[in-house]
Amino acid sequence: MRRVLFLTFMLAAPCSVVAQGTANDHSAVINASLKAIGGIGSLGRAQPSQVATLGRNLLLRGQFLLDLYEFHRLIVRDYALLRDSVTRAGGAALLVGPYMQARALQELGQAREAAAAYSRVTASAPERVRLQAAAWRATVSEGRGASWQQALTDWRAGRPVKPARCATDESACALFNAVLAGDVQTTVVLSTELLLQLPVDDRESLRSKGGTFTVEFVDPVVLFLLAAADYALAAHVLENVRGAEAQRGLALLRSGRAKEGEAVLRAAVSAGGAGAADAAPFLGEVLFRNGDLAGAEAQWQGASGAHAAVAWDSRISAGADASGFAAYVAEERRKGIEPRLRDERQGGVYLARALLRRGLTKEATEVLDAVRPPSLGTNLDRVRPDLLVLASRARYEYARAAKEYNYYGLARGDVAAIADDYAVLRPLLGMMQEISAPANLDPRVRTGP
Repeated sequence: MRRVLFLTFMLAAPCSVVAQGTANDHSAVINASLKAIGGIGSLGRAQPSQVATLGRNLLLRGQFLLDLYEFHRLIVRDYALLRDSVTRAGGAALLVGPYMQARALQELGQAREAAAAYSRVTASAPERVRLQAAAWRATVSEGRGASWQQALTDWRAGRPVKPARCATDESACALFNAVLAGDVQTTVVLSTELLLQLPVDDRESLRSKGGTFTVEFVDPVVLFLLAAADYALAAHVLENVRGAEAQRGLALLRSGRAKEGEAVLRAAVSAGGAGAADAAPFLGEVLFRNGDLAGAEAQWQGASGAHAAVAWDSRISAGADASGFAAYVAEERRKGIEPRLRDERQGGVYLARALLRRGLTKEATEVLDAVRPPSLGTNLDRVRPDLLVLASRARYEYARAAKEYNYYGLARGDVAAIADDYAVLRPLLGMMQEISAPANLDPRVRTGP
């Protein structure tokens, strides 16, 4: 049994913003930890410090991927809309545009609008895309389907599912099955491969004055599955780790094992102490998702201090009533955002996420600039990647809403510098470039795969 005292409130304050070496390159740390341990199957022989390092970085990378997923689906939607407007103005059509718009809309919870977009996928789209569109469209229709897409949709809704059939080239489906089956060995292999090279639904070569460049179209759901995989692995790594009950409960919840997560979180809350305060907001979330509204409110309303920000983020993420959030934000601003939130133990990252989810992008930018002063730059030696993704999203959405277009360059800069370390950022950056600073693309030339 692994018995190592875990850092309390790890997700709200996982580390100082200023880190040493490559501590914030979570993939590098995870790979090095697994190599040192001898693989995920040798976890029982690992040193306590190795377990703590591996578990912590899996949780952090899972959160980074989840933040990236939420941002990526917005960018896919906006790029599809941009290309639709280009086509209407007489430019070249993006053959996969309706499909990518539909996928983004479905991931954003707009099922009716997604169904309408799927119906606009024509015979001119690649056959693979037409088949995928048909499978996803069935998941939002009354008839439903029997595909892996339907299994994933049911699983995300909390319904019991069995492993799905996957075609040989459907790596996302295979990863879903590995997470569903609790196959940690396969999950490690597949997630490592996908993080290096995401499956591309389509490529578009665009000609500009500076030459030809490529925009890649990746289904946002792949990033969601990669996040779920990291949480599933974290739940496995943190099993029996003393002091990590809140973090393991959250990992179980985020990897689709809500019942197990609820049991772990209930035990942590019942045990009292610092672990109880860490676990309470996440217990509130799982109770709300399971229909226990009164129980959820009791957990959320009992949160105080930095945990209050975690509770608000959890509440808003779950879709619960957030009528008191504006008053909470006003009080936080009255206290003074800086320099208090430079200490991440004050819950600034969670507050920023909650603000983003409520569409308060300027306020989110203010909080993120306090947590991670822009003077620190974008180097992973000093800044976590999830902070950079959140900052990029906040600036991007603020630029679009307020027409403050100078923020677009800042949004791209927040994540461009770490795209070499995290290849999963590259498709987003290509689309963001076209949305925020389109090159002279006359004519647009599509070559495709």
